[in-house]
Amino acid sequence: EITDARFQDYIRTREYSKQILELVAVEDAELGTYYKVAGISDTSVAQLIIPESVDGISVKAIDARAFSNCTSLESVSMPHVVKLEDGGFEDGLYGPFFGCTALQTVNMPAVTYIGAYAFQGCTALTEIAIGENVTFLGENAFADCAALAAISLSDGISEIPDGGFAGAAVTTMTIPEGYTSIGHYSFSACKSLSVVNIPASVTYIGNYAFDACGSLETINYGGTVEEWNAITFWNTTCFERTSGVSVVTSDGVSHTLDIDTCLISE
Repeated sequence: EITDARFQDYIRTREYSKQILELVAVEDAELGTYYKVAGISDTSVAQLIIPESVDGISVKAIDARAFSNCTSLESVSMPHVVKLEDGGFEDGLYGPFFGCTALQTVNMPAVTYIGAYAFQGCTALTEIAIGENVTFLGENAFADCAALAAISLSDGISEIPDGGFAGAAVTTMTIPEGYTSIGHYSFSACKSLSVVNIPASVTYIGNYAFDACGSLETINYGGTVEEWNAITFWNTTCFERTSGVSVVTSDGVSHTLDIDTCLISE
C-alpha cells in the first residue's frame, strides 16, 4: 500500500529525474530496450538518484560522458543500473563520473560492468565496494582517487586492470583468491600502501604495478618461494621506487624482495 506521502515522494522523484536526466533509448540483444543516461541538464546537482525506469522503460546504463566533471555531485544512487560505459581520450579524458571531485558516496549494487575511467579523479571518494555482480572492471576505473582508503574487490573478476587504483590512499590491499593478474600501474603511487595480500593464483604482475609505493613494507603471498619466482613480471620496474619490501610466503617465512629482479630467495 502506498501512502499519500510516499506517493508524493515518488512523483517528485520521478518528475525531478525526468527534468534533469538526458535519456537515450537503446536496443540491445541481451538487455532488450532500455534507457541510458546520456547527460544531465543541471550540473549543480549534489545528490542524485537514478530511477529504475522512466515511462515504463528501464534505466540500465550510464553513458561514457554523462557526469564527467560534475564537480558539485556528492552522492549518486543507481540501484538498478547494470553498466557504466567505457570512457576514453578523445578531446581530453572522460568517463561516466570522471572528475567528479566532490563525489563521496556511490551506491551501485546491480552494476556488472564498470568501464574505463569510470571514476577517475573522484578525489573525495573514500571507499568503494566492487560488488559481487561486477564481472568487468576497466582500466583506470578508480585512478587518481586520492582519498580512496577502503577498497573491496569482487570475486566475479580475475584481474586488476591497468591503472585501476593508481594514486589511491589505501594502506592495506587484499586481492581475492582466484585473481590471476595485477595490471600495469594498477597501484602506482599509492603512497600510503604498506601491506598487500596476494594469492598464489596471481601469475602476472605488470609494469610499474607498485611503482612509487614508498610505504610498502610487506607482501603476504599465498604461495611458496618457487611459485613467487615463477610469476611473470612484465619487467624489473614492477616495484620501481620502493625499497625494503618483504615477501612473507605461505609457510610464514619472510624473504627480502630484490627490487631489481622482483625475485626472492630462501
